[in-house]
Amino acid sequence: SRIANFGLTPQWKPNDWLTFRGIVDWQRKTHAKTLPLIFTAGDFAPPETPKGYYGQDWAEGESQSENYGAIATAQLAPHWSLAAGVFRSIADNPVSYADLYVNTQPDGTAEQLVVASPDQKTSSTSGELRLTGHFGAAAWRHWVVFMARGRDTLALYGGSDVVDVGPGRIDQDIQVPKPSFVFSERTRDRARLLSAGVGYRAQWQGHADFAFGIQQESYDKYVVSPSLPAAQLTDHPLRAYASAAVALTP
Repeated sequence: SRIANFGLTPQWKPNDWLTFRGIVDWQRKTHAKTLPLIFTAGDFAPPETPKGYYGQDWAEGESQSENYGAIATAQLAPHWSLAAGVFRSIADNPVSYADLYVNTQPDGTAEQLVVASPDQKTSSTSGELRLTGHFGAAAWRHWVVFMARGRDTLALYGGSDVVDVGPGRIDQDIQVPKPSFVFSERTRDRARLLSAGVGYRAQWQGHADFAFGIQQESYDKYVVSPSLPAAQLTDHPLRAYASAAVALTP
């Protein structure tokens, strides 16, 4: 395959209490060869395959991934800081293939299937806001954190077509003409997650450390599949945690 990648993380600090950071990550893969997969007809090992690539020359996949984001941090007061971030991620596979040899016999003969998939894509937008307080003096230190975050994800998948190209041999490089694939409608899968919570941590330097927190979740998932009724799931769990550590010796 051929891979091109570009990344950038610029930073701007206009003063001592405010910082902005950017995130750019882009990658594209083309001419990705499809390696054959072999499934035997029983509990035995198939014969050795020839050295080198023996898949279909036309079965080349493509994919692209993108990540963009921005982070801002601010020191609001001597004991309070604010951090915020927003991000966009995309994973896109415009075309992909699977070259399958099924019911493979000990002599290497098999039935060859080729699977082609239309554009498989997942994209998400997410963000987080966090307010942190730092307190303490001498041996004691305290942290209080207020947090809110969310994510909206949309996935499009399925719609593949399987073509039986006939009998084949895994130990021979046999090229078959590219089939005329007919794709079907893809599944549309959307999920939204919102969270809000508060946490507290205390540290007794050299002696102990403990923390606890609570977080409210709101989750919604909606799936529309071809020829199936729409499905929806909603949940609102309340999550809590606590931890403690003690120094037994210096």
